[in-house]
Amino acid sequence: MQSLQNWMTPGAAGAPASAAEPSLPDVLVDGDPDELLGAMQAAALLGCKSVGSFSSSFSRGNLPLLETADAVGENSGRQNVRRRWARRLILEQASQRKSRR
Repeated sequence: MQSLQNWMTPGAAGAPASAAEPSLPDVLVDGDPDELLGAMQAAALLGCKSVGSFSSSFSRGNLPLLETADAVGENSGRQNVRRRWARRLILEQASQRKSRR
C-alpha cells in the first residue's frame, strides 16, 4: 500500500510526470517593461506559489488588470491560447495586490 501512496504523491519517485507542478522561474523585476510575459512569469512576479494559484486567481477575477491580454498566441497543447502581458502591467497588478494586504 505504501508504494501506491508514493506513486500517487506528486513529485514522489515513480509519480506521473504531469502530477508535479513545475517550479516558477526567476523573473527580473527591472527587465524591459514592454517585454511580454506568460503565465509562469506573471505568477512569479505576482508572488504566487504556483502557476495553478495564478490561474485560479485569474479565473476568479482577482487580477483585474490582467483581464485583457496584451498578446495572445496559439498553442498546440491542452490550451487553445496563451495569454501574454507586458511586464509593466504585471508589476502594476502586483503593486495593487500588495497595497490590499
